[in-house]
Amino acid sequence: GGVLTQGVGVGGVLPGGPGYVEECQHVKGLDGYAHGFPWCCRPLPGEPIMGVMRLGPGVNGERQGVVQVHHQNCAKAKETVVEDLVPLRWERTTQPTQVDIVVECIDRIGIMRDIIALFSDHHVSLNSAVCIVHKGTNTASARLSVGITDVTQLNQIIDRIRTLGDVFDVRRVVTNPPSPSSSLPPPSSAGFV
Repeated sequence: GGVLTQGVGVGGVLPGGPGYVEECQHVKGLDGYAHGFPWCCRPLPGEPIMGVMRLGPGVNGERQGVVQVHHQNCAKAKETVVEDLVPLRWERTTQPTQVDIVVECIDRIGIMRDIIALFSDHHVSLNSAVCIVHKGTNTASARLSVGITDVTQLNQIIDRIRTLGDVFDVRRVVTNPPSPSSSLPPPSSAGFV
């Protein structure tokens, strides 16, 4: 079967295609199809996946089959007719996948240091962080982009963050791609799941 690897596929086959991410992981079963990850579900290595065949842009303006890699529980993928489904599975990889999480907590000195120390302890890279302090409530929200190897590692780090004093919510965020002019929306708005 075909193998989807970092830097192959979306960037080379569908440059700028709507709803696709450039960072790809190892997936077996693509058999030479153009492919990509839509923004609706953003499956992580270790989660059950399936492929959905769609018509997309091809060479010389012709339409060609493009396999979208979805989480098996994705509502958009479940709307697909069975004939358009492509069986897929993850291949083992140590390549990190970018995942966004939101942490809501009491605003105290050192809370971000404590969270970042957990990432370091679990060999998780922190790629970006945006923090908002909610004046008058003594609370804060942080949207953190981290590099994880699979869903198990993500669940472990989320569980560890939950054990920190003053943290009252931690969750993975699956959203549409950020626009260049957007800023971090406050918690409980449409940008946070």
